[in-house]
Amino acid sequence: MTNIVEEITAKSASLPSDLQYEVLDFVDFVAGKGRRIKTAGTPFQSVRGIMERDLSGLEKDLAEVRNEMWGNFPGEASK
Repeated sequence: MTNIVEEITAKSASLPSDLQYEVLDFVDFVAGKGRRIKTAGTPFQSVRGIMERDLSGLEKDLAEVRNEMWGNFPGEASK
């Protein structure tokens, strides 16, 4: 292990478990950020990521948002 890895390990080990999870989340975030930067120039990389997501509940969510936005608006949208 390198010095920095050992230092991060030692400091995070001394934290309470809830804060250790926050450190882990941060490391995951930073690692993901690096991947996004590397792939940002790749055509269609972000579209591929969107298409791989589970969007099964999206239509229901959109309907709820539309209802909240237009529910009290006079006209056909409120029927």
